[in-house]
Amino acid sequence: MINVSNAFKRAMITNRNFKNYADVTLANGLQLQLTPSDFMVGGCSITDATTTGNSFEVGAVVGKIATVILANHNNKFSGYDFYGAIFWLYISLELEDGSVEKVRKGKFTVIEPETPGDTITITMVDDVYKLDRPYTANTVYPSTAQQVLSDCCLDCGIPVGFTQLPNYTPITNRPDKVTYRNVFSWVCQVIGYNARIDINGYMQLVWYDFGTDTEDYLNGGVFDGGNPYLTGDSADGGNFKDYKSGDSYDGGSFLDDNTVLKSNKSVTVSTDNVIITGVKITNGEEEFLYGTDEYVINLKDNPFTEGKQSIVGNYLGQRIVNTKFRPFAAQIPCNPLYEAYDTCEVVDRKGNVYVTLMNHIQFKVGSYTSVSCKADPPVKNGSEYFSPAANAVVQARKFTNNSLTVYDKAVQNMNSIVANMFGYFETYEDTSNGRITYSHDKPELKDSKIIYKRGIDGFFVSQDGGKSYTAGFDSSGNAVLNILYAIGIVADWIKGGTLTLGGMNNQAGKFYLLDAEGKVNIVQDNEGITFYYDYSENGGLVKRGFKITKGEIDGNGFITASIIKATTYLNANLVTTPLLSADDVTVKKTLTSNGTLVVKGATTLETLTTNKNASLASASITGQASMGSLYVTGTGYISGKLTLGNGASISGEVTLSSGKLIALSGASISGLSVSSGATISGGLKVSNGGIDVTGSSEMYATTFKGNVYINYGNTLYASGPVNISGLTSFTNNVSLTSTSSLTANGPVTVGGKLSTNGDCAFGLSYSNLGFFGSSGSGRKSVSTLYSPSSATTSEIASKVNEIINALKAYNLFY
Repeated sequence: MINVSNAFKRAMITNRNFKNYADVTLANGLQLQLTPSDFMVGGCSITDATTTGNSFEVGAVVGKIATVILANHNNKFSGYDFYGAIFWLYISLELEDGSVEKVRKGKFTVIEPETPGDTITITMVDDVYKLDRPYTANTVYPSTAQQVLSDCCLDCGIPVGFTQLPNYTPITNRPDKVTYRNVFSWVCQVIGYNARIDINGYMQLVWYDFGTDTEDYLNGGVFDGGNPYLTGDSADGGNFKDYKSGDSYDGGSFLDDNTVLKSNKSVTVSTDNVIITGVKITNGEEEFLYGTDEYVINLKDNPFTEGKQSIVGNYLGQRIVNTKFRPFAAQIPCNPLYEAYDTCEVVDRKGNVYVTLMNHIQFKVGSYTSVSCKADPPVKNGSEYFSPAANAVVQARKFTNNSLTVYDKAVQNMNSIVANMFGYFETYEDTSNGRITYSHDKPELKDSKIIYKRGIDGFFVSQDGGKSYTAGFDSSGNAVLNILYAIGIVADWIKGGTLTLGGMNNQAGKFYLLDAEGKVNIVQDNEGITFYYDYSENGGLVKRGFKITKGEIDGNGFITASIIKATTYLNANLVTTPLLSADDVTVKKTLTSNGTLVVKGATTLETLTTNKNASLASASITGQASMGSLYVTGTGYISGKLTLGNGASISGEVTLSSGKLIALSGASISGLSVSSGATISGGLKVSNGGIDVTGSSEMYATTFKGNVYINYGNTLYASGPVNISGLTSFTNNVSLTSTSSLTANGPVTVGGKLSTNGDCAFGLSYSNLGFFGSSGSGRKSVSTLYSPSSATTSEIASKVNEIINALKAYNLFY
């Protein structure tokens, strides 16, 4: 209920002759002051509601609508364009002493063009309309309800009037393709509030205040036939020994009766109370019910309740379940003080009194005021109620000003308040320590709601009649404020929960971190994060740094990391110590691990050095690689140089495409495919599967410059020429196709079967030759027998014996 002086309340008892005033600022900046003579009789009406239909709502974001009718008989206003104009509307009443007290009814913006004539009818709305545009806030999710709603107000140019909100759970799941009003409604639903613009133009979050007992009064009942009477309430009268005993009820004052709706022109009261019995949270097939389903408030398809149905349901259930009120509709004497979230008592024609609430008010100067509590009856409600505010999609107004910065909007709002501000009254309190001054909004301090209290210790502000002071500053320079708008802030330290830079008309934010000498260490902007530091190299200072942009880390320095939980692209050098655990990592320069390196996903490396253990799920090495202990458990390819140290192991399927593999003593490979152009140098021990070179693209024209050992149970298959320059030992079979060749410049030992479909040449470059296990003997020469037709029998026999003896030397003849 709007706060007024007691003199205003006294005057209303006999006088309801309210007058209209308005301060108008046209879109072109021209200002007008409208007085009662500028309005037609009954030329001002205002509709105020916290519901969009006939249902009781949670999370409603409903704007007030005002209509004024101006007297234009002399064309006084025909030359003015009221489209986009801002109206501050006031209702006045003449008091008993002849003075006039004005009541501010709110700030409104004209959204519909008017047609000039003898009268001009103008329709306008409060600032809720500013929420009717696509949601583009820079709020970082997860966030708090306070942050999401404050950012909505700041983006849309609506002054924030609410303070700290319940922060019981983060607001997650950033919505897409919605309006600011949608987001505002959804957040209000999960915290159990409705939103409205107050009479001073500030966004407020409101709920109904029923107190501890929604029906704290005595009902005398009727004269029934009981003895004593059976109907009516009971009260304990106490005893005569202790007069403080017994129940106590406050009958109120003769002035504070505006919450009792009586002397009604017409009144309709529902036969039953509405008692909210449950809260249901529904997201698709997911559903949670708090309480019972006799009369349920159902929040349906609210994205901020996804995955948190029970949390939101329990919170709202404890807040609103068992709320009790009586639906009604009444025509009451003209009253400008009611607001759409007030609680009240309504008196029906029989004198029965019901505690209820107002969620819909239509005020018109010079006429009865329509007030009602709209709520579906329990029978119609059934088992659920769906709030239309949850899915309402509204179209943004084209004339919403998007070009102003947040600071500019705050200055604009402040100047609007200055242009239409009320004066104040002062009360002094003289104490032994000096004078305390009170500035307040009503003539009497006790009637006032807004109070400024100042003394030597500070300046403080109360909005609840002095019960509490929620803003101000003290003599030590400490200030308590709601929202601070400033172009610049210089501070030794700033502490808070959320820091938001840039966004919308404030454009891209920028963050600098300086060292003690004022040099830039870190710069963060919309391009990424840049780190700078001095790095000593060969006795000199070299500027090093790196930059994170769009998911990549780029730079010419070294990045030290311990854990990478997401896919990371590193264009710089990465040093891990003592442990790097990553899902996926791409390093386009050097990766050096001084500890254990574990990559669970894909790995792409240009150069890799690890001094201890390294485990790669899927390795792709394009440059140099030197391993202490390498474990490749997945698939990958190597097109650079890979050096396997003692204990290094490849247990997955790795393709050596065109690079070089150096396997030192103790290295073990169980799955290796070698493509054309690849070279394997050094000692290579192949176990559990051998080297599989059966395909035409695998191990064709491959050179082994070191020793090759094929263990028992493994087979070498070659589809192209294979050259071995070192010691070669095959403990099992060797199989060569007709297009294959095996050239060994050193000793070759085959413990199994050697089969070849091509040519076989022996002894071409050796002086000894042996077969069937015999030691090699000197190579034998048998000369050709010329003119065999003229040879004697003795010459022929001698030549045959030479051949037999040569074969015997090779153990080929018995």
